[in-house]
Amino acid sequence: MKEGAEDDSCLSNGNAAGSYCSGRLSGVETRQQLIYGVSKASYFRNVPITPDVPTSQGGAVSAYLVSPALPAGLNLDLGTGVIAGTPTQVSGATPYQVTALNTAGSAVAVLTLDVTDSPQAPFNLSYRDPTPVYVKGRSIPPNSPHLSAGTATHYAVQPALEGLVFDAATGVISGTPSGPGASPYTVTAINAGGSATTQISLTVTDVRYPSTTIQFGYPGTSVDFEPLARPHATSFSISPSALPARLQFNTASGIISGTPTVSSAAWIGVRPLDNRYFSLDSARRKTGGAVGGSD
Repeated sequence: MKEGAEDDSCLSNGNAAGSYCSGRLSGVETRQQLIYGVSKASYFRNVPITPDVPTSQGGAVSAYLVSPALPAGLNLDLGTGVIAGTPTQVSGATPYQVTALNTAGSAVAVLTLDVTDSPQAPFNLSYRDPTPVYVKGRSIPPNSPHLSAGTATHYAVQPALEGLVFDAATGVISGTPSGPGASPYTVTAINAGGSATTQISLTVTDVRYPSTTIQFGYPGTSVDFEPLARPHATSFSISPSALPARLQFNTASGIISGTPTVSSAAWIGVRPLDNRYFSLDSARRKTGGAVGGSD
């Protein structure tokens, strides 16, 4: 090629996002490349897109052009090459050629874009248990969210849960609470079409009896053993079901009471029927007139 001649040919570099172009003008040779951050994208109608910003090499770009016209609602900034906006019409996958120009030559990037209908926004978010009561230091059953309509791509919670695990992909709450934390918590289900929020009121308590030992000096001493803290359980069970003679277990309150008449060894476990809140896993009645054990 002779000095001063101009070569506007573009040689593809095999990258779908851009190409190399070379030119020679006034004896100065340039090598240009134009690349977009996203070369293939699917957008949703009526949802603003993340601006797609180009990078170029080979000299300052004086102008950008695109062919054919971008989907309705999207715009090419002729000075910066940034593609932005909110698509307003559905369109199929189409290649768009963006050209960067300067006095020495040009570079081309080919973008493939399509626009589909916006997904239905999440609607009516709720949790299996919106007012759970948990015991500090004890693992909880997973608490799962539910949507009446729409599908969430991710979830968020504010403020952060203390000691519990919040799965941002599914919204499931699990783990072992380490403290009372803050309540209520706001959970948001999100997709490209919108979001839905709900609040959960979470209580963490140290559930316990006055001690892990029921003490009485000898058979015939009255016993009235009541939990110091009782979460919102409506009924309780005990295992094994047969207490030492003349002791009773109140399934509504968890109270152990009565006047035992014999001495015998027995292991006793107390828990709500649904196992959700707590269990006093081992109280032992020792020969000689004491019921004891440890958490």
